[in-house]
Amino acid sequence: MTTTYELRAEHRPAEVGRRVRRWHIAHTHRLKGWCGRLLDPVSDVRPITHAPVVEQALRCPDCWRLFAAGRAFPPWSAGNRAS
Repeated sequence: MTTTYELRAEHRPAEVGRRVRRWHIAHTHRLKGWCGRLLDPVSDVRPITHAPVVEQALRCPDCWRLFAAGRAFPPWSAGNRAS
């Protein structure tokens, strides 16, 4: 089954390699989170089905708020019919 959304990581430097700073929700294969943040094309990606197990502290508040509200399109997208 193909899903419309995925989780994309925003990273920060770590002592060795990089660490996840925050998880964003994005449309599949898109580099912009629902919050509008442009994400690295080589960032870690997880299926949206992993959303419930993402630690609260690592969730992008804006992405999660929009997702919880059941929005089909983020506010900045051309597909947003609510504005």
